[in-house]
Amino acid sequence: MTLYPATITRRFWAFVLDYAIVIILNISFISMFGDVLGRYAPTWLQVVAAIIYVMGNVFYLPLSEMILGGATIGKLALKIRVVRTDGSPVTPVHSLQRFLMMFVDLIGTFGLGGLVSALISGKRQRIGDIVADTIVVRVIPSDDSGYILPTLYVDDKAKEQASHYAAVDSMISSYMASPLELAKEYRAMECEIATARTYKEAPQKIDYLERLLCGVHLAMFKQRSHTIIDTFVFMMKSVPKAVYSARYAIYVSIFITVIAYAIGIYSQNTDTDFFREVMGEYYADMTIENMKQGNPTGVYASENEWEMFASIFMNNLFVSMRLYVLGLVPFFGPLFMMLMNFVSFASFDAFFAQQGFLADALITPNEHGVLELSTIVMNGGAAILLGTGWLFPGKLTRRQAWARSARHSLLVFISTIPILFVAAVIESFVTRHTEWPMALKLSIIIISAIIIIGYYVVLPIYSKRH
Repeated sequence: MTLYPATITRRFWAFVLDYAIVIILNISFISMFGDVLGRYAPTWLQVVAAIIYVMGNVFYLPLSEMILGGATIGKLALKIRVVRTDGSPVTPVHSLQRFLMMFVDLIGTFGLGGLVSALISGKRQRIGDIVADTIVVRVIPSDDSGYILPTLYVDDKAKEQASHYAAVDSMISSYMASPLELAKEYRAMECEIATARTYKEAPQKIDYLERLLCGVHLAMFKQRSHTIIDTFVFMMKSVPKAVYSARYAIYVSIFITVIAYAIGIYSQNTDTDFFREVMGEYYADMTIENMKQGNPTGVYASENEWEMFASIFMNNLFVSMRLYVLGLVPFFGPLFMMLMNFVSFASFDAFFAQQGFLADALITPNEHGVLELSTIVMNGGAAILLGTGWLFPGKLTRRQAWARSARHSLLVFISTIPILFVAAVIESFVTRHTEWPMALKLSIIIISAIIIIGYYVVLPIYSKRH
């Protein structure tokens, strides 16, 4: 079956319409609830509302595609939809992959990456479509075939055929037909096309029938609802396979982490002001003051829990996104950012050791740090794979090799988002309790380490062997 890609113009206006709707909803939300939430709502409700507001703005496109079967409100209005290249419906993973690669298509290249890719691709695929193996198609592809239904009928059979084609076109447009009706029409249209080809009827008519068949297919195979089982299968099968494929890039990321940590410790030991230069005057002075008061890690209790959670989670998420996008600069992009992060972490530990608080530096921050730092290592590996996958194509073309490596790296990145969320919860609500018993703190660290090793080391190896 032939799929008919949507034009770039239709995709552009669908995008404009979607974000016009987002802007209108933003203005409505702020005007109706902003003042009430700011004045009367408790802090936790303000934070929850802020998170919903931000996440709704950021993830509007993938959430809409998940709910509306590969479409958004703008796409529905322009009669286009996202499907996989084989015509099957997209899954939430495909929608999320397309969305994350928008940082490459639009932000990282100022829109030129997506435009050039769509222009030179035979299926008008932007980079996100190539990575996710998707295509944006016309929902009703029969209206631009150039074939005009006959108005002067030679016989009753021709009249009946024309009436039937018009009814099918109307059925596709209405979105109201049942799956059984669509399946029946699909089989009938296949027979019609076979007959038209056998008797060598007009090419315009065959093209028209093929477009009708495509429309029936897209209407029949709307995205089914995805259950928690699908999510479990994705997290326990798809991600471990991607992690195993990315293992060499992750090894490089671990090596960079070790080198960066050694540089940070060496720099702090040779220059006692290095910690102040890296972390900033305010943070250094606050830490020293907390040490004088006998609570060196008191910074974790300096804010409201909910406000701290919101700021930490969003900051860590955007840091991870920035690290991943920097992978487009092969090797050197992620190298720079990982050095910057782990040198500062090492200087923190070395400074605490110099002040006689090494145990506090190794225990309290690592209650959440085991999860948080592990995600940086994994995202570093994903970024390295994203930028260097095309260098070693094997038997594939460089484009195919890059698409495959980008797909695997995206799965690794997506898997770290829940871990970042849990790390933010621990840092905001647990790490602040410095008075808790040492045994409890160590238990949190050990359990976190077991989860990371089990998910990113043991499970990928097990999945490969079985």
